[in-house]
Amino acid sequence: MFYPPQHCMEKNNIFHTLLWALYYNNFIIICVSRFLIKKYFFYLDFLLEKQDNK
Repeated sequence: MFYPPQHCMEKNNIFHTLLWALYYNNFIIICVSRFLIKKYFFYLDFLLEKQDNK
């Protein structure tokens, strides 16, 4: 479970907390998708090299 920064909780600002949650979730999604894309391209390169070696 991820919690917003302390100042969000102290202000008790629901809107600010929601914005933070949206930003944080998007950040995680972007990082994961970039990681997967890198893996995918690495795998494609690997397959192409195997074909070239035949």
